[in-house]
Amino acid sequence: MVGEAGAFLASAIDPNPAAQYSVGAGDELGKAVGATIRKGSGVLLDFFGGAKSAYKKGISIDPKAIDGFKGTVGEFAEQFAGSKVGQIVADNPQATFLSEATQLLEGGGTLTVRGTMSNKYFNSIVNGKADGLDGFKVIQSVTEVSGKGFSRTDGQPIQGKMFEIILERNR
Repeated sequence: MVGEAGAFLASAIDPNPAAQYSVGAGDELGKAVGATIRKGSGVLLDFFGGAKSAYKKGISIDPKAIDGFKGTVGEFAEQFAGSKVGQIVADNPQATFLSEATQLLEGGGTLTVRGTMSNKYFNSIVNGKADGLDGFKVIQSVTEVSGKGFSRTDGQPIQGKMFEIILERNR
């Protein structure tokens, strides 16, 4: 978590809102994350968000999260089943995730996916071959975007052109 979402959740649990947290469903902050998501407070789930989400009101869902949910997208979907959000971002995805996105995204919500064409997970979505695409419709075709600020799992800047596609969950 970062920004307003992180500060809200951290201050609800700990008087030191600058502290960093990794959460699980069973701990107090995990319960607050679930409650915040269920209230539709405008949080955004940042799949593969790394140590900290780069987005305002973003909650990083990543095995390397130090400020967000430390675990896989599948573990998050399992622990917070029934929670729904209006927006998910997946930058440079490193695993399949569309079935989990379908579970967590409200009908009409958007899923923005960014990556390079050499990223097999991104490429399978762009080419219509990814499992779980039947739960979505394309609302913005593949568009080139700036790669500035994006990095690989090892922290190195992504080389090559970055693209994004925006999907909407079927109602």
